Amino acid sequence: ITLYFLDWNQLRGSISRYASQRYGRPVRIEGDLKVDLFRRQPHVSVGGIFVGNPAWATQTQAARIRQTDIEFRLWPALFGTIILPLVAFDQPDILVVRTPDGRTNWDSQGASKTGWRIPPIQRFLVRDGHVEIDDAVRRLKFLGAISSRENAGGKAAAFQLNGTGTINANSFLADVHGGPLINVDQSRPYAFNADIHAGPTHAVVNGQVTHPFRLDLFNARVSATGQSLSELYYLTGIALPGTSPYQLNGL
Repeated sequence: ITLYFLDWNQLRGSISRYASQRYGRPVRIEGDLKVDLFRRQPHVSVGGIFVGNPAWATQTQAARIRQTDIEFRLWPALFGTIILPLVAFDQPDILVVRTPDGRTNWDSQGASKTGWRIPPIQRFLVRDGHVEIDDAVRRLKFLGAISSRENAGGKAAAFQLNGTGTINANSFLADVHGGPLINVDQSRPYAFNADIHAGPTHAVVNGQVTHPFRLDLFNARVSATGQSLSELYYLTGIALPGTSPYQLNGL
């Protein structure tokens, strides 16, 4: 009875303080917090999530999300297995930073090192998302837009990430497409394509995330052309020798 009539907004401060301590940065819930536990798939709705940067970062905001809706399966959760039938972000605004000495704003001080592993998600929707990357190691500055949504008829639109910027003082354009992020099967690879222009370098990538939402496991076929193999360093992080104009194909 207490949980049914509980005003979850009263817990925003406690949840924010716990998350701030756990992840070593400011975390706030600035909007309404609504939780409906009395259903087979409990629903959590959070308005106005703010995530700050570590103290060393020059910009205070790492992420802000206007509205977040999450559903999870109750029975598996009781036994420690998280399955998310729905994750929806409305107007997420994300900043990714890496300093010249390798510090990143996505590493958490208090969180365990679990890599890029995300619980299984059956419907992943993003509306009007924006991402900014400031990577001093790759000399990359990038502004992009993200979307993955369902049409009015219920069919899913493909995942899209596209934007522009600079890399090593050259122009940088990226256009990434993937299949619909709805009813994604963990046992089947998730395919994506990328078309990247970095100055005189042009790379086309046809890849697969071998286990969806395990972003540290993927394979890809790459076709690239450019003036010198050494220019691929800022895209791949691999030091290659200077060469004459080349055409490269590989896995």
